[in-house]
Amino acid sequence: MRILWLLLLGLSLHASAFETLSSTFKQTLSSPEGTTIVYHGTLHANAHNQALWSYTQPIEKQIYFNDTAVLIVEPELEQAISTSLETTQNLALFLQEASGKKTHTVEHEGVVYTITFQDNLPYTVTYQDVLENNVVIEFSNVELNEPLPLDIFLPHVPSHFDKIRQ
Repeated sequence: MRILWLLLLGLSLHASAFETLSSTFKQTLSSPEGTTIVYHGTLHANAHNQALWSYTQPIEKQIYFNDTAVLIVEPELEQAISTSLETTQNLALFLQEASGKKTHTVEHEGVVYTITFQDNLPYTVTYQDVLENNVVIEFSNVELNEPLPLDIFLPHVPSHFDKIRQ
């Protein structure tokens, strides 16, 4: 998931001048054993390298990104996990490669991501994760450059949550 917010920022730049991106999403994860889990939620991102994946079903979870870190807030477990981003995708190179394409593939840390566009907006991201799960993220209600309050990207961690650093 670390690379996906960067890819989406690049994807939205593919469409036009990018300031903000908002979307609902459906993420389907299929394991090699045949188990399928479907997640739903919203994504908000901005041109300042900030993003929030907010999962609403089947569990609630928020994943906050910025240039250097990821924070995962899991209310059901009453915990927040923070980690550093060690590598990032070169957005300028990604944009140059993706410009004008309906489908684009990029490899990052051994994982191949395939991104498709519909009407110059991000439509799907597919990949196989390191555990060999097949992942498909479908975007809908994609909005570019609609105002987003900056505080949406500020993590909200209740004081009683366990804080874990990785």
